[in-house]
Amino acid sequence: PPAGPGIRPEGNVMIWYCDAYNYSDHDRPLADPYNARSHELLDWWTRSAAHFDLWDYALYGGRTQGAFPDIQADAVAADARLFAARGIRRLFMETEYHEQAFYPLNYFLMSELYVDPNRDLGELIGIYCRVYGRAAGAMRRAIDFWRENERAHPPQSPANWRQRILGWRSADAYAKLLPLLKAAYAEADTPAAKARVAHAVSEASIDFARCLKSSGRTGAEYAAAKSDYLAFGAEAAAHLPVEPSRRKELPAVQRETLELMDLSFRDLPPELRKVPASELVCVDYHRFYANPGSKISADAGSETGHALVYSLGGEQKVEKGVVRCGVHDTETKTGQDFDLRLRAD
Repeated sequence: PPAGPGIRPEGNVMIWYCDAYNYSDHDRPLADPYNARSHELLDWWTRSAAHFDLWDYALYGGRTQGAFPDIQADAVAADARLFAARGIRRLFMETEYHEQAFYPLNYFLMSELYVDPNRDLGELIGIYCRVYGRAAGAMRRAIDFWRENERAHPPQSPANWRQRILGWRSADAYAKLLPLLKAAYAEADTPAAKARVAHAVSEASIDFARCLKSSGRTGAEYAAAKSDYLAFGAEAAAHLPVEPSRRKELPAVQRETLELMDLSFRDLPPELRKVPASELVCVDYHRFYANPGSKISADAGSETGHALVYSLGGEQKVEKGVVRCGVHDTETKTGQDFDLRLRAD
């Protein structure tokens, strides 16, 4: 809110507010004490402005942390009622498609509840489950189990939410969810319904594998989870309604996901060569993506002996071997610069 006592927008001022969700836990309503700061700001502005519209960002299930099952049904319903109670008549929710198995469920609920926040949530979930054909009942049981798991094991801090360190993403939880999803897959009666359930199985399987590996359980159970990720993922990619270009990319994306999970470290700097491999963790990986047609070629004049050649606006550009990069921490608002040295491999 603006500083100073008694400062309010005049009656002829329209407030276009952004954003209530970026720093809140999307699995809990804005009115939940956990989201107190976001709720406090929204509450002040809606009570103080005669004309108030909301522009926000639907960040449900992002690509950056890797897709995993996430159902915001209860938060969406509570927030729809909150918006109506605050007199918000116009809302613009910016998003992009996220490859998250329950993304369509979350947005179906938003589209219905934003129009009528008094609709019965359980009834709406039942209506949505028709997309699973004969597996509707089995998928409803899986969805209800995962909703309860999310409610019972929330993140312990805002930082944990931002980094998706979520108590409900656990090997024990996935060991219970996956049999429910596979039972639903067995009941699905059309290619489209099977693909939707396969998407959920694949996604749960890869996050199950992540949880297993983080706890050092890399035996047969880990291998089976990775295998299910590929097998069910291939079926989902073949039959889900996605862009043809994305459908073609998905098998390679899945293979790369598994490769990155089992990276080994080579060419370590001298100060790390005596550190046991078990103590080394890959926290991220980086690539330089340039325009189509770019290539790395030999260049005797560069520091590393290689250069990146690409086109930009019809003009040929050359990067001489060292690319300046940086990592930005959105929590602490700090960054660290580093160099990428190009190699042909």
